[in-house]
Amino acid sequence: MLFFCVGPQAPARLLFDIYGQYHPKAILYMCLSQQLVFLNASLNFCLYCVVSKRYRSLMKQTLKKFLHKLEGVDRPFQISLKQTKSSSAHVTSIEDHHAHLIQNV
Repeated sequence: MLFFCVGPQAPARLLFDIYGQYHPKAILYMCLSQQLVFLNASLNFCLYCVVSKRYRSLMKQTLKKFLHKLEGVDRPFQISLKQTKSSSAHVTSIEDHHAHLIQNV
């Protein structure tokens, strides 16, 4: 797969040198060879996921950490405070905390 996707880069450079920078054939072939390089990169990711058990486990761990961080972004004001001497109820958000403080004043 590597030779199929990256191999056309060498002839693309030769066409680029022979025909010149703005020749339609050189531009088209260069664009196609670049797309094959990108395809190779994306297929390598898929192959690593399919073949390597270690890579899959690392990928799962990374996604879990990332998704865990995203959960906090959805609710940026949510906090959890332990009950103190001055409070009589458990507070779950800043808005509730402010409402509770206003009631106690």
